[in-house]
Amino acid sequence: GLLVMCSDLLRSNDAAARSLYRPLAPLLLSALVHTPRSVSLPHGVLHALHERATRDASEDDLQALCIAVNKWASNDELTCSLDNAHSSASSGSIDALRLWIWLVKAAVSRGGEAASSLPLQLIQLHTQQAMGTAPLLWAIHAVSGFKLLFQPLPALLKREHGARVAPLLAQRLFGTCLPPLLTEQRRASRSSVTWHALLQAVVHVCSAAPAALLAAQAGAATPSLSLWLQLTAEKLEKLHGNTQQQADQVDETQLAEFGVEQLCFDWQLLLPATRALRSLLSAPLLPEAQRADLSLNGLAETLPTIIRLVGHARVDGELSAAGAPAAIQVEFVEVCIECLGIATSALPYHTLSPFKAQVLRTLRSPLDHKKRRVRRAASHCANNWHTLVGS
Repeated sequence: GLLVMCSDLLRSNDAAARSLYRPLAPLLLSALVHTPRSVSLPHGVLHALHERATRDASEDDLQALCIAVNKWASNDELTCSLDNAHSSASSGSIDALRLWIWLVKAAVSRGGEAASSLPLQLIQLHTQQAMGTAPLLWAIHAVSGFKLLFQPLPALLKREHGARVAPLLAQRLFGTCLPPLLTEQRRASRSSVTWHALLQAVVHVCSAAPAALLAAQAGAATPSLSLWLQLTAEKLEKLHGNTQQQADQVDETQLAEFGVEQLCFDWQLLLPATRALRSLLSAPLLPEAQRADLSLNGLAETLPTIIRLVGHARVDGELSAAGAPAAIQVEFVEVCIECLGIATSALPYHTLSPFKAQVLRTLRSPLDHKKRRVRRAASHCANNWHTLVGS
């Protein structure tokens, strides 16, 4: 009954009737999530959701369309919707790009050929210079596509309610996306918006990869992770002292002030990226020869960056100018300290010894942190560095 009522409101030509839909959007979203795929959608619901998503769509509208398409759209309907949205996005429409990204999420989650072809189209949109569209705004939305693509979204796409979610999807997407992203990034100019956008997309891909798969591609992934963290540390230093700056809110003032650097500062990605780095450092099955290669391919170069990031943690638990929730900041600082501790057994002594005094100085503040978990991590890390000796 709810689905029928919402469909009638969406298809109505009466502005007053259509305005009644807005407060019902979250309720409709919940109904779509929990309706089994074996239950047919009322006639016209899918088309009405698509029409709604093409104009002034909210996040609820796009999520509702994603669920409905994933569960009930036929292959022909999905292909047609994807082609139309991609055509509009290619002409520079940001709204069409958002719509296409959510349709891609619905299609890729099903698996099949779409999981191989559609991510490559997203990479092409990264490198596209959209006519009439601000390049930075376009890049930010394109980067969000990779973030969405690798999110499992268990609250929306529930297998037990009929959502089509292919097995081993993250592994397949990682193998599909990483090589072409790295290739396109090498081709782009480092001063361009495209280069920064592709770098952030690579970090999203690496941060979502299973640990074993990331370790297998460590030589390719490590330099990008290291570089992105380095740029992020520099950004934190520029924002230092301006605690009102919210790095997760992008408006025209920020775009004008920070330019392409805004793409390299996303606190929501800080924690996954440092977790990925910790995973690379602690990979238990890497042979010695590969560990030696890794020390030359970015892990050792990451040490000064991690030290700088830990240095931004204050005793009161806040991360200077990050604009991130306190719980995320605490875990981020803890993971950074764990990276420093693990490095003592993962990297050769000659790469570590120049940083010993600096690390021990940096750990003084976390040793007095208000959270026990941070103090404990700092204590273990300091012990590792105090006992560091050459072989």
